[in-house]
Amino acid sequence: MKDLDNLLAKVTDTKFKDKSELTKELILILALGDLGGVKNQIYTEEITAKAFGWSPKEFSWSLDKFSKFPDKESARRPLLNARDKYKLISGSYARDLSSDGWRLTANGVKVFNKLSYLLKTKSHKSKLSKSEIALLNKQIKNKPLFKKYQKNQHLNGELKFDIFELAEFLDCSPDKYEQIRRKFFKQNAQVQFLPNQEMVSFYELLIEKFKSVLNYELFLNEQKVKFRTR
Repeated sequence: MKDLDNLLAKVTDTKFKDKSELTKELILILALGDLGGVKNQIYTEEITAKAFGWSPKEFSWSLDKFSKFPDKESARRPLLNARDKYKLISGSYARDLSSDGWRLTANGVKVFNKLSYLLKTKSHKSKLSKSEIALLNKQIKNKPLFKKYQKNQHLNGELKFDIFELAEFLDCSPDKYEQIRRKFFKQNAQVQFLPNQEMVSFYELLIEKFKSVLNYELFLNEQKVKFRTR
C-alpha cells in the first residue's frame, strides 16, 4: 500500500492550480468521480471523453489530423495503474461495452474528494444528495451490527463479530462471500461522503475483523473476471 500512501500524501499536501498539473491517473479519477463513479459503473469511453475535454493532448489520437478526437486507448494504462497499483478503482477495460466499466473505491473517493476543488463546482454526480446521505445514514444506524459496535466501542480489539452478523448487515446470505464483498466495498465507497467519521471507522474495523472475507485484492480480481465474462 506504499504507492497509495504516497499518492494520498501528495494530493493532501499539494495545492494544484489546474487539472493540467495532474498525472493521467489523477485526471481520470477526477473524470470518473465527476461522472458519478461512486454510485454507477462508468464506461471507459465516457471517462476518456471527459478527460479529453480537460487535457486534449494527453487523451487524443497521435496523428495531427485525428488529434481533435479522444482515444480511449490512451486511458487504458492509466486506468489499469489506478486499479492495480493504487487501488483507486474497480472494474475492467474492454472494447466490448458489456465487459467494460469502472467505479471508484473508498480510496478513490478519498482522492477524488481531495481534488474535487479543481472542478470549480459544488455539484457533481458523485456527490451524494442530502436524501441519499440521510437514507444511507439511516440504513446503517438501524442495523444490529452497527448498534453493537456503538455500544461496545470501549472493547476495541476485543469486540467480536461473526459472519452471520456481517451478512445480515449487508442483506446477504452468509455463504455468498463474493456478494458480501461486492456490497460491502460499494457501501464503503459511499460511506466516505458521510459527515459521520464514526461510520468510516466502523467500516475500517469490519475490514480488520473479516480479513479473509473482506479481502480487497480478491474483490478486485472478482470484478475483473465479472467484466471479462459478462
